[in-house]
Amino acid sequence: MFTGLVGGTGMVLFAGEGVQLMADAIRLEDVQVRRIGVHLLVQGKPAKKQNH
Repeated sequence: MFTGLVGGTGMVLFAGEGVQLMADAIRLEDVQVRRIGVHLLVQGKPAKKQNH
């Protein structure tokens, strides 16, 4: 069984272990969300890292 980016099953675009916490995920900017049938398409570009 394969897991998608944030749940679901099927073929994956990205391989690897992923992140344990959503807070550790790559943040996106210029985000657009579209509904395609029963699916959502989320597009964006990786945001620049912020130093804390």
